[in-house]
Amino acid sequence: MAYLDRPAHRLDLKLVYWGPARGGKTTSLRSLHGSFTPADRGEMQSVETADEQTYFFDYAPLELPRYRDLQIRVHAYTVPGQEVYVETRRRILRGADGVLFVADATPAAADANLVAWRQLDEELARLDLGRRPHPVVVTVNKLDLPGARAVEEVVASLVAAVPSRAIVDTVGTSALLGRGVGRSFRRALVAAAAHALADESTAGAVNVRNAFLDALDAHLARSDDGAPVDDRPTTRRSVVVTRGPAGPDVAGLEVALDAARQMNDRDQHVRDLHRQQALAKLLLEIGRLCLEANDPAELARAVLTALVPDLGGTAGWVGLPDPAGAEHVFDARGKARDAAALSQFVRVLARGVAAGASVPFEFPAGVDLSGTHDGRRGVLSTFSAGGGRRGWLLVLGTVERGLCEGAESVCEPAGAFVGLTLGRLAANARLQETNGQLERRVEERTLDLRRERDSLEARVRERTAELEAAKHAAVDAERRILDLERTEGVQRLAAGLAHELNNPLGAACANLDFAEETLEALLPALDADPRDEVRASLDAVVDAKGELRKVTANLTSLFDGATAARRAAVRTPLAPVVREAIAAHVRVHAGVAAPVLDEREAVACGVPPAECSRWIFRLLGAVGRGRTGGVRVVVERAEDGPRVTFACDAPLAVPATTELELLRAEVERAGGVLRAGSGGARSSVVLLLPRAVGEVRVTTTREGVR
Repeated sequence: MAYLDRPAHRLDLKLVYWGPARGGKTTSLRSLHGSFTPADRGEMQSVETADEQTYFFDYAPLELPRYRDLQIRVHAYTVPGQEVYVETRRRILRGADGVLFVADATPAAADANLVAWRQLDEELARLDLGRRPHPVVVTVNKLDLPGARAVEEVVASLVAAVPSRAIVDTVGTSALLGRGVGRSFRRALVAAAAHALADESTAGAVNVRNAFLDALDAHLARSDDGAPVDDRPTTRRSVVVTRGPAGPDVAGLEVALDAARQMNDRDQHVRDLHRQQALAKLLLEIGRLCLEANDPAELARAVLTALVPDLGGTAGWVGLPDPAGAEHVFDARGKARDAAALSQFVRVLARGVAAGASVPFEFPAGVDLSGTHDGRRGVLSTFSAGGGRRGWLLVLGTVERGLCEGAESVCEPAGAFVGLTLGRLAANARLQETNGQLERRVEERTLDLRRERDSLEARVRERTAELEAAKHAAVDAERRILDLERTEGVQRLAAGLAHELNNPLGAACANLDFAEETLEALLPALDADPRDEVRASLDAVVDAKGELRKVTANLTSLFDGATAARRAAVRTPLAPVVREAIAAHVRVHAGVAAPVLDEREAVACGVPPAECSRWIFRLLGAVGRGRTGGVRVVVERAEDGPRVTFACDAPLAVPATTELELLRAEVERAGGVLRAGSGGARSSVVLLLPRAVGEVRVTTTREGVR
């Protein structure tokens, strides 16, 4: 019986080929399988028994019309015709929705036909108890052989043998040549679908079911024939080698069938994923074309050229409204010749369809637009073009199959892309118009400024006399400026002396820090006596660090005024200083990942290069202390001045926070700011430096950064 998978929106139907041995069951199925494209079919499977008798089955996810919201899947099986496989045939027939009885038209197979027909009737009688009879389609095969019996004669013998078994239809076939196998399969599938869906008995359900059955019959009517059968083996085989009194091991058969069905189901999922991936790439390509488009006509041609072939379509149009209320219809070559008829047809078709939605449709009979044919199926997608206007995208598929699966899910966003692009182009047009108005206003203002310039020149001449009078006062001012420059020279000399003393002291402090870290790392690995000696050395290093810091503090306080005056005239580029500090950090801390410099923009600070490099070196040592990962250093211009940010994917250690506190006081005395913070597994330190001479203050407004 049919299997309904509601979560997956899928209805599985099962068809079984039954008949005498060597009557053409397997050949019919192989011919049918070869008539479908690889994208429409599953992979042919075979199960081989110990005596090399083979029966085939196929899991065929054919692209069929949907019933309500259900996707139809078909499983087609054949049974072995030999007498020994009674139990095997019975198990394969279980759960069938329809049967194709393949009779052999050769005179020598007359008795074998009747035996197989009676056996089928007995098995179906067990399955039909309390249910509707299973539909049976009879195919009379091998009509191409000399001496073959007529179709009517073979069917008459079957009816005489079992009068109670109804036959849905009779089809003559030549399986090796592929003749008639498509028609027999189509009739059996339509009958099986009607049998599986017969429980829906309300008036509306009956109408929907009948419409689906008609669409299914029309969908498979592209050819009554299959493909000629060659001798190539199948690609997958399952072997049942255990043999009992009734034939091969039926339990092993069921395991093989289940395993093959699971593998085919997996293959179908892979094909679905590949199809979805192809549709996603198509959407990306359409999005790229929309971004590059600068003209509505160019946009329509590019979208249709990319969309129609990839969806399996044969024609497509785009209707684009303009601000004046008119509608322009384009195809892949430009403006459509039958634009008026297309617009009228779409207006009727799009009634009740919301903007941004897609609706499948069947092209009405008798309508001839751009060489289309009656009965062609397609998708209509509407979209908003801004200003309350609506556009549309119309794609037509082939007569036999319409568009590929998933076409609606592509047409909806493609239409939205086109609508957004139209909005962008309209906004660009408005901007250009506004720009033209602004240019005209600028020209008018330029004329006004020229007139004001002439009046200002007259006023300048008047002021020249006044400036001559003020010249003598300027001489006195120059004398006072020279006095100030002499004073600043003395201050720079004092600041240079402090700088020359502080640099060696800073290097000594950094080396003592490194010695302290090294001695602390050695203590746990030493014995008692050497440990005492190393601890004594460590205490001496700590004392020396304290004394050096006192000397540094004294020098800083002693030359504080001179240093501040010198910094006011310093303009130090930050990027070279940071690179120098990083190189020194890598040399001192061997084996540690090198910090990464991210220079957002060129910026200068008001701190001397050596002192700035020493601060950054000490901050790199504090932030990267005990880390195996690197530190990221960002140099940028902030609203409060030049900023250097140190980021690390680890929290700050206790020794690092102590080092930062000592350095913060020195930075603040120089007019800078030092902030540190940790959040979860990350930490950051921000060094805000004084501005250099002539550096512009950065402010952020609603209009942007100034």
